[in-house]
Amino acid sequence: MKSLLMLLAVAAITIGQAQALQCHICESADNCKEARYCPGPSQFCKTTINFQRLSGNLVKKECANYCVAQNSDAGQTQPQVRCCTTDLCNAGIENSAPVHTLLSLAVLALSLTLALVSILY
Repeated sequence: MKSLLMLLAVAAITIGQAQALQCHICESADNCKEARYCPGPSQFCKTTINFQRLSGNLVKKECANYCVAQNSDAGQTQPQVRCCTTDLCNAGIENSAPVHTLLSLAVLALSLTLALVSILY
């Protein structure tokens, strides 16, 4: 009888995990490829993107009980929120530096190189 109860308990846990939503989980600069099973009531994989002019796009991925999608363009102060309901559906967005930040760094590197060349010659 005890072994039957133990078997039922293991089956219940396994079935519960098989039905749980699986999402990518991360905070800002962490690796956003980590996948986890969401706790019972979570129905959504939620991705929040905060557009930062200097530090790049800060991305947070999490499980959520509720989620309201919110669109915004890069450069605006409101974060963009994406919601989805299938396993690992929030895989695509990563943290990234904005294009103008990368361009500024390239111009700075070129300027320093030219200054160094003019000093040496």
